[in-house]
Amino acid sequence: MFGQSCFILLRDVVIRLAHFSDLHLTATPLGLTIRDYLSKRLIGWLNHQGRRRKSFAQAETILGQFLEELKNERFDHVIFTGDATTLGLKREYQTLMQTFGNFEVLPEGVATPGNHDYYTRRSRRSGLFEATFAKWLQGIRVGPWPYPFAKKVGNYWLVMVNSAQPNSVPWDSRGRVGKKQRSLLIELFKQLSEEPKILVTHYPLLLESGKKEHRWRRCRDAQQLAEIARQHGVRLWVHGHRHTPYFLPAEGDRPFHLCCAGSMTQSTRWSYAIYELEEDRLRIHRRKWNEQLGQFENSPEASIEVTLGV
Repeated sequence: MFGQSCFILLRDVVIRLAHFSDLHLTATPLGLTIRDYLSKRLIGWLNHQGRRRKSFAQAETILGQFLEELKNERFDHVIFTGDATTLGLKREYQTLMQTFGNFEVLPEGVATPGNHDYYTRRSRRSGLFEATFAKWLQGIRVGPWPYPFAKKVGNYWLVMVNSAQPNSVPWDSRGRVGKKQRSLLIELFKQLSEEPKILVTHYPLLLESGKKEHRWRRCRDAQQLAEIARQHGVRLWVHGHRHTPYFLPAEGDRPFHLCCAGSMTQSTRWSYAIYELEEDRLRIHRRKWNEQLGQFENSPEASIEVTLGV
C-alpha cells in the first residue's frame, strides 16, 4: 500500500528516522557444533543452503553501504527491528560486528531482536544480540529487565518491545511478548510524558492484507499488545519480520498506523524506510537498493504522508 494515502503539505522537518530490518547476515564457515546439528539449527542451515542463501548473498555489501548513508546523511535516530542473523550463531555476530564497525560514528539508535536472533534457547541465553547492539539499547526502563524500554526523540517516544522468543520445532517461528513484559510495558507507559508514542517490535500486528499473520509465524499475544497500545497514546507501530514493506493507515478502533520496513538485504525486496516527523504529521519514504549501481536510491512511488492525530 506504499503510495496510497491522503497527501498534505509538509513544513520544516523536525525529526528524521531511518528504519531497517531483517538483515539475515551469515558467516562462512558457520562454525556449527555437534550440538547445533542436533537442534533446530540443522533444518535452518539446510534451508539456508537453498534459495535463501542466494537471496541474501549481498547482505554484507548492502549493509555496509547503508551504514555509509547513516554516517553521511542527517538522521536523528535509527530504528532496527531484528533478524540481524540467520541462525543466531556467534560467528554471525562476529561478521555483523566487523561490518558495523564503530557504533560511535553512527547516529543514536534503538534495537529489538527478531526470531532469528533468538533462534534457539542458547541464542537467547548467550546475550549476543544485546552485547552487539548495547549502544542501541539505552533508555528508560522499569526495573532491571532489558525490555521494554523507551527513548525520547524530539517530541516522540520510541517504545521498544521484545516480541521474539526461541522455538523448538523447525516450522515454528512464532513470537510472544509475554505477560511479564506486557505488565512492565504498562508501568513504563505510566512513567512517560504525554507526547505521542511510536511502538517498535519485530513482529507485526497485521499483514498487508489487514488479516492476522499465519498461525506459525505470528506473535501469539499481538492483540493484547495492541490493546495496551490503544490505551497509552501509540500513534505508529513499526516492525519487521515480513520481508516486503507495507503501510496500513489507522482505522476503526485502531488509532495507530502500521508500517513494515521489509528486509533491507533480501534480493529484489531490499529497502529501508525513512520517517520524517513534524508535530502531528508523518511522511514515509523508501530507499531501495539499485543492484546495477551498487547503492540505495529514492523510490518515488513509495511515499506516504499522513497525520498522527488522536
